[in-house]
Amino acid sequence: MNKEELKQKVHEFPDAPGIYIMRNGDGDEIYIGKAVSLTKRTASYFRPCTSMEKKTMVLMDHVRDIDYVRTDSEVEALLLESRLIKDIKPRYNIDLKWGERYPYLAVIKTDDFPRVEITRDAGAAEPADQREILFKERFTGVKELRKGIHVLQRIFRFRTCRLVIYAADRKRNYARPCLLYHIKRCTAPCAARISEQAYRDDINRFISFLNGGKEDVCSALEKEMRTASEEQRYEDAARLRDEITLLKHISDDGGLPEYDPGAVPLIAPEESLVLLQKELGLPYTPAKIEGVDISHTGGRQHTGSIVTFLNGMPYTPGYRRFRIKGNTNGGDADMIHEVVSRRISGLIRDEEDLPDIMLVDGGRDQVQAAFSVFREYGFSGDVYALGIAKKNESLYIPGRKDPLSLPKTSPALKLLRYVRDEAHRFARLYHTLLRKKEFER
Repeated sequence: MNKEELKQKVHEFPDAPGIYIMRNGDGDEIYIGKAVSLTKRTASYFRPCTSMEKKTMVLMDHVRDIDYVRTDSEVEALLLESRLIKDIKPRYNIDLKWGERYPYLAVIKTDDFPRVEITRDAGAAEPADQREILFKERFTGVKELRKGIHVLQRIFRFRTCRLVIYAADRKRNYARPCLLYHIKRCTAPCAARISEQAYRDDINRFISFLNGGKEDVCSALEKEMRTASEEQRYEDAARLRDEITLLKHISDDGGLPEYDPGAVPLIAPEESLVLLQKELGLPYTPAKIEGVDISHTGGRQHTGSIVTFLNGMPYTPGYRRFRIKGNTNGGDADMIHEVVSRRISGLIRDEEDLPDIMLVDGGRDQVQAAFSVFREYGFSGDVYALGIAKKNESLYIPGRKDPLSLPKTSPALKLLRYVRDEAHRFARLYHTLLRKKEFER
């Protein structure tokens, strides 16, 4: 086919996710790509040459036919692309896309509970005598891979942390699960919330799905769910039911949500959290930090905001906005008390986890206002209230006479500033929207 014929052909492709296969005049596959929308992605190859990269122009000079395989979702397109490139080795994927810098997805067993990891070199994760690679696949882009893991972790609830976990370790019975457990993205083997066999079953189903066996996985899950229900293991049956629902839901929406950094914790934020634990003398590493900020102009349009950080990174589904309803004459302290009280009340109502640290933009009076809320609810020993001053960025802690000063270069202080600045940005945004609405009226 010539270019005009190809252009007409791809316009008939579906507006759906899938992979497309480009062939040369001999019928050989020379390039395989994935797409959110097959028709839009393939049509982009027929733009004017001036808007194309040189390598794409070289590829298109050799293309004589294009076919497609539709998938139920972006996730499956991502996996199918990887498998086909691995099996077929199209010339232009190898030359143009698949360099050494591209990532692997690996399922690695170093203890009784295998973990899932994105790595540049899956063979270098641990010493060979301590490591068993249960699955390893190369992908063409780390951003898309992280998005895919974000979706699949909601279904199979595998762990991504580097903890060493053994089933016989009795300390697991007293461990506290991280936030990924509470937002249903991990089954918390670290805290004995799942048996070794049940976790391994989930990992095996995950690997089967990665290898293209979605229908087999759904059938196996339904069978296991029925068995669990008949044996009155209702908790197991409910977990399996949720996995089936989510797995089928991939087909319904066909898409991927925005990447949530909480899904695959990053190393630098983790180091900052460990250092923050040390500096504050906390009994555990803070997994959930929330920041509070108050915004108003000239005594009008008083607003507050809460931002949530999981594992040291923003978690936007946890962001909340508040219009101040109570007394505004008492200054920021009274408004902080109202916002924190409404936030804690909402978390209790929705049965969500309390933050480990509640960070307030302000000094002694402001942080005391937040702390008084925790005392009223009986959580003064569960939530750590902390204030950060604007002027010198000293940290104010309830019950401590003098503020705590950390070095300006401290990663722990940088993380707290990040939370404070994000809360301020979010509060100002809400305040601006309210002012705009008032102006439009």
